[in-house]
Amino acid sequence: MSRLEELIQRLCPDGVPYKTIKETIGLHRGSRLTKNQLSDEFEYEVFHGSKDTILGRYSDFNAPANTTIIVNTGGIGGVKYIDRNFWCSDGSFWLGKSKELDDKFVYYCLSGYENYFASKKRVGGVPTIDRTVVEEFKIPVPPMEVQLEIVRILDKFTELTAELTAELTARKKQYEYYKANLLTFGDNVRYKKLGEIASVKGRVGWQRLTKSEYRTKGDYYLVTGTDFMNDGTINFANCFYVDEFRYNQDENIQLKINDIVLTKDGTIGKVAMIHALDKPATLNSHLVVFRPLNGDFLPRFLYHILKSSTFMSYAMSKCSQGTIKGLPQSIIAQFNMPLPSLNEQQKIADLLDKFDIYCNNLTIGLPAEIKARQQQYEYYRDKLLTFKEAK
Repeated sequence: MSRLEELIQRLCPDGVPYKTIKETIGLHRGSRLTKNQLSDEFEYEVFHGSKDTILGRYSDFNAPANTTIIVNTGGIGGVKYIDRNFWCSDGSFWLGKSKELDDKFVYYCLSGYENYFASKKRVGGVPTIDRTVVEEFKIPVPPMEVQLEIVRILDKFTELTAELTAELTARKKQYEYYKANLLTFGDNVRYKKLGEIASVKGRVGWQRLTKSEYRTKGDYYLVTGTDFMNDGTINFANCFYVDEFRYNQDENIQLKINDIVLTKDGTIGKVAMIHALDKPATLNSHLVVFRPLNGDFLPRFLYHILKSSTFMSYAMSKCSQGTIKGLPQSIIAQFNMPLPSLNEQQKIADLLDKFDIYCNNLTIGLPAEIKARQQQYEYYRDKLLTFKEAK
């Protein structure tokens, strides 16, 4: 029998009471600050409409350390535990304190209900959630010893995830360092314009798709800029579909295995390589596809070149600077592509592939381990915080 089971059996075998936020710790609305009241030189962070990004810093605090906030506008429903004094603006609620509830226990009780709080937003004007939504939310109130044991267990899970996340951050920095070095070439290699060695094709001649043409089911994928994954693949499960007529309008952008795809408008520089296709696929107007015209380069080597800081610096210096940034295909085709020997390209691609998988792949490597830890944490959090309600 675990210590927690022993405590529950001894202290609350018949269940625990459930009480609302209002009747236990209470709820406070934050106070608005203007931009001219904020300064990076001030001590206290200001939380407003996001649990992850602060609004700025202020010279005073209105909420004490070890307090949980619930965001009520912007990133609605976000729940965050803050272990230092801070200023809570009117974009969030901050929870009070009570002798019968541990501060961190309260956070864990609420952290699994972010989607619930978000679903309760009031639409009209600025979307927000009403104070009563949070005030009337019920949480279990077991004996303090039980609360502290649950907090100890869940803290261990979060510490493990934090350690893995820190390691992933360090590995990504290492990856970027090696990538920059491996993909920096001097005059000892030949260069060619990308358009001389690769077909650079985007959608041309299509009229703009109507809303009804973006289908949620079908036989022909339509790949857009939102379908790119961090590991350099396309999330086809997220794709829209088009009909056969649209698919056949341009053979140049009908995707093939080993094609490399790049976003050239909006968020410029997302890159993916096509490894498998279970259905035919085509591109929307904001993407471009690359295919070798000869044997000068390996597709996987080009993939890493397009993800390099050298290409991104080139792209950012050449793109239009309007409301939506754009990088014309003709400009992409003028990029000077370094061409070491095919053997050297293979070695570089193989090494960078290993780093890429370790840092970005969701099925293996550190991201997969972090995802598994997070799922394990959420499972045990929900299990540990489910009590029989006392009659």
